[in-house]
Amino acid sequence: MDGAFWVLLVAILLFATSHLMHRLVDDRWEFFRLPVTWFYGSWLIGLALLSLPLFKYFESFRGETAAYLIGVLFSFSSGSIAAAFWARRHATLTELTAARDAEAQRLGVSLRVLHTLLILGLLGTSLVLLNALLGGSLSLTDRLDASNFAALRSDAMSSTESHIGPLFGPASLMSAIGGLGVAYVFYLRGSKSTVLSGHKRLYGIALLVLAFNMLTGVVGFGSRMFAIFGILVAFFAFMEGRWSIGERLIVRRLTPKRFVVIMFSMTVTLAVLWAAATIFLEKRVQRQDPQTLLFRTHRASLAPFVYDLTRDDKASQYFMLSLSYLSTPIPTMTFYLDLPQSRQPGPFFGEYNFPAIWRWGRRITFNSDPYSWEKARYDIFKPLGDIGFGMNVWSTMVRDLISDFGKVGALIFIATLGYFSHRTFDLQRMTPSVRRAGLLVYLRLVLGFAGLVSMLFMSQVHWPLYLAFAMCLFATKSRRAIAISPIAGKTHLPGFKL
Repeated sequence: MDGAFWVLLVAILLFATSHLMHRLVDDRWEFFRLPVTWFYGSWLIGLALLSLPLFKYFESFRGETAAYLIGVLFSFSSGSIAAAFWARRHATLTELTAARDAEAQRLGVSLRVLHTLLILGLLGTSLVLLNALLGGSLSLTDRLDASNFAALRSDAMSSTESHIGPLFGPASLMSAIGGLGVAYVFYLRGSKSTVLSGHKRLYGIALLVLAFNMLTGVVGFGSRMFAIFGILVAFFAFMEGRWSIGERLIVRRLTPKRFVVIMFSMTVTLAVLWAAATIFLEKRVQRQDPQTLLFRTHRASLAPFVYDLTRDDKASQYFMLSLSYLSTPIPTMTFYLDLPQSRQPGPFFGEYNFPAIWRWGRRITFNSDPYSWEKARYDIFKPLGDIGFGMNVWSTMVRDLISDFGKVGALIFIATLGYFSHRTFDLQRMTPSVRRAGLLVYLRLVLGFAGLVSMLFMSQVHWPLYLAFAMCLFATKSRRAIAISPIAGKTHLPGFKL
């Protein structure tokens, strides 16, 4: 993509500067934990792929679009650094005392709440799967057949009504918040809490919820993403738990031998996962020509030398089509940025990215419209459909924010997100909290996919995000809270009988 290399260089410079500023302000170096790393990650990967001669896109970076993308990254960095300065200058005596106290308590959640979240998750996911089975033309056995993935996906996309009556809304909510329960349990697992050793069935239920959510994503909707989201939530939560007790995720000391082993293991794991995703994609599109799909859905074609290498190998072409999911979102965003004002979708003032809030707001004001989100979605997708290309294409979180709040409003939102995410991280670093860890896990999910697709409108993400925020907002130091030493990793249960 023309201009991608120079935008990548500026983005790397801005990324390095952001980390340097955090190093100066925080007086510590925590590369992987910082929210700024998570936000920049997908953007840098996308720009790096666009800089390589792998695909030919119809879009290119004009001066205005390049400047706006850099402005997006700068806005997040500014918000994040502002939060760091605020924490350093306005830290309260309580926060400073807690940060120095090796036995500082974590605000937690009772075992009753954990069980409730997980059981609600199982019940809700069961109802969601039942709704999919009742609304589709395929039986459960047919859905387990990989050759039917395309028909399964078509069933899911064409089914727009509930087949379990008024239970569908509560079922979606319960299924989503079950993921928050999984995050809490895996956080406790990572922090070596003895709570789970005393209640092994809790960890077993969390694993069951995770596996059932993954299975439902595949056989209920023909979607690999819900399975990936479930794995990422559990992994992010486990990471946060390890970090909360001062331990690294893998090893304490990275020797050359361990580095080689880790890099080899990561390469093999990624290769296996990518191969599985490619096979899934091939089954879902019913072996349609991958180059035709690449053009029709991603508005791209293979570079000449890549075509020469893969012309007789369909598996390699499907691999390239799968890889293009990481590179297409930024060109799609530039397509929307270059649209004339008369063709820009919106503004929807949050109706697209925050459908749950708008839905309940309409109900309270007796102005209910069950298809308000679908109408906004159609308007957002329409510019691509008008020129004959695939409409449901990953397009970064920024495209959706612009549709809701305009270009200036999107920058303000990104800056606010940078401030809020770093402030949450800062508080979690000083006084680790089970509740705050759940919020941070879902924030990392939103940030990590920001350069690919918006997570904010997805019920499996926004419901646990809202609930985690509410639980942090109304948290109080209770006797029934799980308390763990952030340094020693010792678990205490003051006043709580197991």
